[in-house]
Amino acid sequence: MMTLYRETAYLAKSQIYSERLDRAVKDIRAGKYEAHGLIYEND
Repeated sequence: MMTLYRETAYLAKSQIYSERLDRAVKDIRAGKYEAHGLIYEND
């Protein structure tokens, strides 16, 4: 889970990616998303 936070922090440094992250959060809060199962490399 820590990797997710690091990646998010890294992406937030870029204005373009920061805007995309903001849009994604707004979409999720508005219910505009598709739920998918997790993908594991070792499966």
